[in-house]
Amino acid sequence: MSRHRAHIADLFSRMSAVAAANPHAATPIHHRPETIMEASDDNRMIAWPYTKFMNANLFVDQAAALVLTSVHEARACGVPPDQWVFLAGAADLDDAWLMSERPSFHRSEAIPRAAHAAMDQAGIGVDDLDFIDLYSCFPVAVEIAADALGLAHDDPRGLSITGGLPYFGGAGNAYSLFAIAEMVARLRGRDRGFGLVTANGWYLTKHSMGVYSAAPPQTPWQKRDRPDLQAEIDAIAAPPLIIEPQGRGRIEAATVRFSRKGPEQGVLFGRLPSGGRFLANMAGDDQAALDALMGEDAIGLEIDVRMDEKGRGLAHLI
Repeated sequence: MSRHRAHIADLFSRMSAVAAANPHAATPIHHRPETIMEASDDNRMIAWPYTKFMNANLFVDQAAALVLTSVHEARACGVPPDQWVFLAGAADLDDAWLMSERPSFHRSEAIPRAAHAAMDQAGIGVDDLDFIDLYSCFPVAVEIAADALGLAHDDPRGLSITGGLPYFGGAGNAYSLFAIAEMVARLRGRDRGFGLVTANGWYLTKHSMGVYSAAPPQTPWQKRDRPDLQAEIDAIAAPPLIIEPQGRGRIEAATVRFSRKGPEQGVLFGRLPSGGRFLANMAGDDQAALDALMGEDAIGLEIDVRMDEKGRGLAHLI
């Protein structure tokens, strides 16, 4: 876990460097990795292992606008051709709506299918991208999207052109509108070049991909729905959900929710020996258990789960 925390702090430090050079950023400050990773008065822990500087910044005063039209209308409006940027490919796909119904928690089934569908429509591959902006509400969103696209987390092209949600900002889900506006600015005036902007809604649930091009696409633009790809995703089996778990199990995923006073509650997904998945809380007054959830090897820890008086799963370390 310590190595992972250092990795995501370094990842987001590079994003903050982009924001520091962006005159439109809400907080144009380059944070060192250790500043992002370590909790402090200005950077409290929100939910393990994420500090405030790893979370989206919604308290901003920003606005953006996008005009999408045809070449005919652009000419009629007197927009110079060197200012034109084209939407060359796009796709929208969803992962399972409920987290409990996801096949796994460390990957997305929708992101790679949607991104490659958009790039196929544009007639390009990942290596042809000049600019990339991955939705960056939290480190996990960037990590999962980068892995889905086969991008190194330290790709020299960078994974954000704005500086990311924690540092550039962006009013809620409107962040992706700012990323598109920045992509247009990056591509304008170039003879050729491609950029990918990814967007996300809910808990890495709804995904939209757009490929933007400095030159007209090879084939005329048209919206292409991909119900075949959505059907593939919907058909992927997930572990059965056990509503009233009893007995021993192992932790599949976990976090610790913090208040301003410190760690408050453990929340986890677990798996029973049968393979069934369950949700449970870990009592906030069990400090040893909370410390274990924040330890080096929380995944796979053995626990005992029972239903509490309110009908919720309550887990205890064994």
